[in-house]
Amino acid sequence: MLPQQDMSESIMRRVYVVYFFRRLMYPVIAEMVIIAGAIAVSTISVSFGDVIANAQQVSSMSAFLNYIVGAVLHTEIGMQLSLLVGAGVSVFFIWKISRTISTVRGTLGEARFAQQ
Repeated sequence: MLPQQDMSESIMRRVYVVYFFRRLMYPVIAEMVIIAGAIAVSTISVSFGDVIANAQQVSSMSAFLNYIVGAVLHTEIGMQLSLLVGAGVSVFFIWKISRTISTVRGTLGEARFAQQ
């Protein structure tokens, strides 16, 4: 049998995990659908196999960055918009996850401080 404080920490840890997943899952599903849609739209006009084959022939990092910039600048407007939407949603997705993690960590810290 666990001591009272260990049992309380164990229960609260489970509560925080459930809270974390509930807070994160609904936005994640919506963002994943948007990212998948952007990828699906991009596969209509881009042959990713050819892009990867061409990128492997680049010798240095600066040449690779020039290749990527040139590829994005010289593509169709639909593909540019798709990349922009995908990048924006990805940045928001990472920001949301980091914010949720910091919220849960802060709450865990407050709970431990209150028990002492």
